[in-house]
Amino acid sequence: MIEHAMRIERDAPLGIAYTVADAQTLDRTFAPASFDVATSCLALQDVPDPERALRAMHTVLRPGGRAVVSIAHPCSDTPYREWLKDAGGRKLALSIDRYFERTVMRYRWTGWSYEFTTPAVHAPLEDWFRWILGAGFALCTFAEPRPSAEALREHPDLEDAARVPYFAMFGLARS
Repeated sequence: MIEHAMRIERDAPLGIAYTVADAQTLDRTFAPASFDVATSCLALQDVPDPERALRAMHTVLRPGGRAVVSIAHPCSDTPYREWLKDAGGRKLALSIDRYFERTVMRYRWTGWSYEFTTPAVHAPLEDWFRWILGAGFALCTFAEPRPSAEALREHPDLEDAARVPYFAMFGLARS
């Protein structure tokens, strides 16, 4: 993806500089208070130490800077997760277990030109809130996005996402 972005910048320059860095060590890559805004879209659960990554993010933000972070929702993305279905294959209920288990889950990705596996940290919401607040952030907003009625009419396959939270979003400010 970064190579694609760099190619686009080379072909149609917008003045964007791309840097490949480890989220856990942003504070070693960039000077403190270097950024006004930071985002992390479904990535923090994929780093070995999300707490360290949040502290690094806080360090590189300017005072009053904002961060928007989304993660796979730990309530519905648990070590055991299976949709119970009726005889016709219609989803009846999401069966989950081991929510409080702190573990690294492995996801196998298929359907690409190659298959691969990625690790993801699973921790209950109380850990995420402790990590965020412990990093020094003030929590401004918390959301569990779901599809609108219009989106469901246009994309009925999103129906399950209107029943259980797939994502948790945190709006943060550097205090």
